[in-house]
Amino acid sequence: MLNMHFIDIWQQFAVIIDGGIAAFLGSIIGWERDRAGKSAGPRTMALVGTAAAVIVSIGEVLDTNGVTTAAAIFATAAVGVAVGLGFQIVGVGLTIIILVVLRSTQLLEATIRREESMDEEVEHDHQKKKKH
Repeated sequence: MLNMHFIDIWQQFAVIIDGGIAAFLGSIIGWERDRAGKSAGPRTMALVGTAAAVIVSIGEVLDTNGVTTAAAIFATAAVGVAVGLGFQIVGVGLTIIILVVLRSTQLLEATIRREESMDEEVEHDHQKKKKH
């Protein structure tokens, strides 16, 4: 289990800075949408941008494997938002999509690694035969 008290303070500040930048940029987008008469204005867009940046940044800090876990955390947050807003079927569908993506790409990556390993063995055997 990860002890959260040992997360580098500078990493935490970096997450806050990312959230702030995303809030600023989101508010600019929201301002434009507000001027166009759309319902999602500066506050909404700032909060969405902030949440997305912070979720992905924290996921990246917590997992040395990087972006996939951060993206999975963000996608899971989208499931929670969908369910919270009453879109339970969308939440279930999104969960299925997330699981299919994670599992299928994991299998694909394993297959590619296995093929690359076999190719390297063939190349190595070919090099050995060339030397003899």
